[in-house]
Amino acid sequence: MNKNSFYQMFDDKFNKDKIYQEVLEKQEKKKRNVLKYCFVPAVFLLGFVIFFVTKDLFYKEDENIVEDKEDQIYVNEIVSEDDSTDDISNLDVVVLNTNSSTFSVTPKEVQVPSDLKLDNIYLVYVKDQEGEYTIIHDTIETYRGEDRALNIAYSSLGEVLRDVDIPEGKMSVIQDTNVMISSIDESFIIKFQYDGVNYDIESYHLTLDEVLMVVRSIIK
Repeated sequence: MNKNSFYQMFDDKFNKDKIYQEVLEKQEKKKRNVLKYCFVPAVFLLGFVIFFVTKDLFYKEDENIVEDKEDQIYVNEIVSEDDSTDDISNLDVVVLNTNSSTFSVTPKEVQVPSDLKLDNIYLVYVKDQEGEYTIIHDTIETYRGEDRALNIAYSSLGEVLRDVDIPEGKMSVIQDTNVMISSIDESFIIKFQYDGVNYDIESYHLTLDEVLMVVRSIIK
């Protein structure tokens, strides 16, 4: 191989200009790849920043949204002047345990303290036009514990019949329903109307929170 041929071969394989050009091309290619793979995170980051900068411009808080109102609870204290009360037998009614009645009753779905169990269900009958006790005016569910008790009476014919009148007082508001809460000694008496039914609830040795739990389980 002569000298010229050798240089020619060297120039073909190891040409400096060619190598330099290839190096430049490789560097440009790497630079493009770096830009390409950095572009997505950069765009994401930019979008992230733009979102938090501009979100207040597009997502205004609705000024018409009203937060849930808290219940307004007021307990009317009843002062017992004497121990004389009318007996329920003075009312012109007949009270029967459902076990003695042909009319069956499904207990209401009411949340009561866990230590209280359903004891009995009573039906309060009033006279019809013929003078017969055929009209069920009230239903009374009684719950009992060791030293605690709860009576839930309800009627769709009018106010629950009582042997003793409860004086009117300041109304409480529970879930947008007017509720009369009275207290005497260790008992609470609660009266309200909900969904066309009149309720009269009496408790013995229950706390106010427990009584309110019972009421709220009815007012859904």
